[in-house]
Amino acid sequence: MNKTNEINTIFVDCFNTIIFRKVKTKDVFMQWAKKLEQVYNINWKVIYKKYKNINFNLCFKKLFSSFTLQEQFDIVLENLFTKLSKNHRLVSIKEFVSTATKLYVKTELENFYLNKNMIDYLEKAKSNGKKIYVVSDFYCKSNILTEWFTNLDIYHIFDKIYSSCDFEKEKATSKIYKHLLNSLQLNPKNVIMYGDNLWSDVIMAKSCKLNAKRITPKTNLLNKG
Repeated sequence: MNKTNEINTIFVDCFNTIIFRKVKTKDVFMQWAKKLEQVYNINWKVIYKKYKNINFNLCFKKLFSSFTLQEQFDIVLENLFTKLSKNHRLVSIKEFVSTATKLYVKTELENFYLNKNMIDYLEKAKSNGKKIYVVSDFYCKSNILTEWFTNLDIYHIFDKIYSSCDFEKEKATSKIYKHLLNSLQLNPKNVIMYGDNLWSDVIMAKSCKLNAKRITPKTNLLNKG
């Protein structure tokens, strides 16, 4: 292969690529709501329903205002505080957002397991001098991903972690790819994107001239070179 086209940089998705959940996303949020119930003595079903409705409405508005598909978790929590505080005595919005975020981080960690095939591949790629960046369409900022990866003892693999929430630019619209190629001064021919989502991780990556490969739970990149 011509060196100008040699893959020296890896972009990799987070969920269903590096990390899998043992349960569905909705179940994670139900578990999280039950933890909040223990702290604030508010029925978890009320918390869960309000969170879902707020998140849906905010995401719907954002789609038409900025062509992004997700609202920041912090903003959803701030709106949830406003709704809940109408009928319940809560300390402060700052305290609520902080507590709810910590419990969310904890709940997700309880349900995570690693994609061993992908981790082994990334470890090998790292040892071979590849630059590796997490690129995730995610409603939380990258510091949350950093905390998870640190707890899971895989943070050392990555040169940097990027979340769409940090930039309000998403893979689904290709904007985060363009942003990263520019800010990291990368030639797209030298970059490959790995992820489970056909549209966001493959089609949109290729639209920006990146190499891309879709990942499934059974994908073993070590056996495919």
